[in-house]
Amino acid sequence: METGTGAAGTGDGQPVWRQDIEALAFRPPGHDGRCAVHRLAFRTLIGGGQPPAAAECLAYFRLHRPAFERAAADKIARRGLPPDASLHLTSRDVGRAMTAEATDTGTAGAGAGRRVN
Repeated sequence: METGTGAAGTGDGQPVWRQDIEALAFRPPGHDGRCAVHRLAFRTLIGGGQPPAAAECLAYFRLHRPAFERAAADKIARRGLPPDASLHLTSRDVGRAMTAEATDTGTAGAGAGRRVN
């Protein structure tokens, strides 16, 4: 599992788990800033009473990466953030992107809230 406390995401675009802030961090495509998604946002997205483990958050991100990237792009555009600005995504941000993605592809509800191991 990738973990770290430094820069969010690696140079090759891979996400990292930031234990110091209990969040997954990645660099959205075309953006120099970093994006973080807290463990509690994953709890809402994945479901369940307990916050998910870091490995489960990383697996969920990989399964739904296009939605996370869309959520980041939407937030960057909506807020007019500069190219190097850092941001965080909430479960609502990601949920909206998943809904929009499902509508675009005609797969409404596919994969949302599915627990991964």
